[in-house]
Amino acid sequence: MNTAEYSGYLPELCPIWTASATYSPSNPGRIYWWNSRYECSPKDRLKDFYRWSAINWRRNSYDKFDCRATSGVTTTAQSTTHSTTTTLSSGTYQLVQHEILTSRASSYEVLEFLGQGTFGQVAKCLKRDTNEIVAIKILKNHPDYIRQGQIEARNLKRLSMEDTDRFNCVRWYESFQHKSHICLVFEMLGQSLYDFMQDRNFSPLRLACVRPILQQVAKALTKLKSLGIIHTDLKPENIMLVDPVHQPGRIKVIDFGSATHVSEAVCCSYLQSRFYRSPEIILGLPFCEAIDMWSLGCVAAELFLGWPLYPGHSEYDQVRYISETQGPPPEYLLSAGSKTGNYFNRWPDSTYPLWSLKTLAEIEAEMGVKSKETRKFIFRSLDDMVNIAGLDATDLLDRHEFVDLLKGMLTLDGDERITPLQALSHPFLAHLGQSTYHPPRSKRLPVFAQMTHRLCTFSEQASAVPVALNMGTHHSSGQQNDGEPS
Repeated sequence: MNTAEYSGYLPELCPIWTASATYSPSNPGRIYWWNSRYECSPKDRLKDFYRWSAINWRRNSYDKFDCRATSGVTTTAQSTTHSTTTTLSSGTYQLVQHEILTSRASSYEVLEFLGQGTFGQVAKCLKRDTNEIVAIKILKNHPDYIRQGQIEARNLKRLSMEDTDRFNCVRWYESFQHKSHICLVFEMLGQSLYDFMQDRNFSPLRLACVRPILQQVAKALTKLKSLGIIHTDLKPENIMLVDPVHQPGRIKVIDFGSATHVSEAVCCSYLQSRFYRSPEIILGLPFCEAIDMWSLGCVAAELFLGWPLYPGHSEYDQVRYISETQGPPPEYLLSAGSKTGNYFNRWPDSTYPLWSLKTLAEIEAEMGVKSKETRKFIFRSLDDMVNIAGLDATDLLDRHEFVDLLKGMLTLDGDERITPLQALSHPFLAHLGQSTYHPPRSKRLPVFAQMTHRLCTFSEQASAVPVALNMGTHHSSGQQNDGEPS
C-alpha cells in the first residue's frame, strides 16, 4: 500500500507521528481513511474544532491509539486498493471525503476529518440546505458505543429543551443513524482550553482570565445540577472557546457521552479523567453532581498554575498528592469506601487513626509499578498558592479569594463541597466584570489570544515557593480514565 505521509514533532510533548491518507485509483475523488496506530500530537493532527471528542490521548500517558488524518487534497494522495466496506474491524466507520450523510430532516457533506478517539470519530460537515458548517460525531458500530450514544443522545435531547447558549452548553441539532452508526450533529466551536493553553506553551493565566471561564462553567453546572445531570468528565479538553475573534472569552461545556443522571449514578473507575477525579470515585463512595465541582476546581487550579494540580500517574498518586496537600480524607469516608483498601492500610487495633496511606514501597510491591513524580508544584496546603512568584500587588486580594473558592471546590467530602450556585455567589466570582482594564486589539491575533497574551501571563519564568519538579517534561492535557474506555 502506497501512502502520502506527513510527520510532525512538538518538542518535549510526544514522539514523532505519521498519518496517512489514500485514495482509490478507480475513483480519485474519494479519499479513504483507515486505522493506524501512532503516538501523535493533537496540535499537528486536529483543526478548528472538537479535539475534545476526537482523541483519547492524554497527559503523561502516551498510549497508542487509532489516529487518522488527511494528506490535504485528493490530487496529492497516492493510489491504493479500493475498499468496498464501510465499517472497519474495529467498528469504526470508514469515512469518505464529500460523502453525503443523510438524516430524516437534512443531509450533510463530509468536508474534513477532524480526529478520532475510543468512541469513534468527528468530521467537519456542510449542512447542504443551509450551508451551515457543523461537526458530526460518528460512533463505532459496537454494542457498548451504541448504548453510550443512545445515552448521550438522550442527555442532549433533554439539554436542547433549555437555552444552551445561556447556560454555556454545546448546541446539539439532531442525531441519526447512518449505515448502522449513530451520528450526533453539533454546532461548530473553536479550540479547547487545553489547546489554547498548549498554544501559549502552558503559561499560567492571570486571575482576570480565569474568573470568567470559571463563572461560565459554574453556570453550566448549575443548570446540569437542576436537571439532575452529572457530566462526569469535566476537563480542559471538554471546555471549548466558542469564537475567539467574535466572542472573546465565551466558552461552552461539551461531551456528554459519559454523563449520567444522578438517580442512575453507579461508581466505577472509568468515571472522570484521572487528573480531575474526585475522592468519591477514587475511594469507591456514593457520588452526585459534586464530583463535577471537584473537576472544575482542578481545572481552575491548572489554568492558574499552567500545570495540573494533581497530575497523578496512577490513582495511588492521586490519593498521595491530595493527601500531601490537603491532608488525608476523613476517617468516615475511608471506612465507607469500597476501594479504600487499595491505597490505605487499616489498623484495627488503633483507636485513631484507623487508616494510614500505604507507602511507595508497599504500592510498588503490590502492583509491580513504580510511582512517578509528575508534579511541577508541590504545595503543603492550598493556601501556598497565594505565594507563587509573579505576584502583582493588585492580584493579592484576588488570589486570596480565588484560593478560598478553590478550597470550597476541592473539599474532600462531596456532601460539604461548594455547589455551583454557591460558587457563583462567592466573592471571587460575584464581582465579575469590575475590571477596567481593556487590552489593545491586534490585527494579527484573535481578541481573546491578544487579551490572554497581554493580561493573563505571570512573569516570563514563573516559579513557585513550593518545590518545582519534573521541569523537563510538558504535560499533555487531561489524563483519560487510566486508558480505559471513555
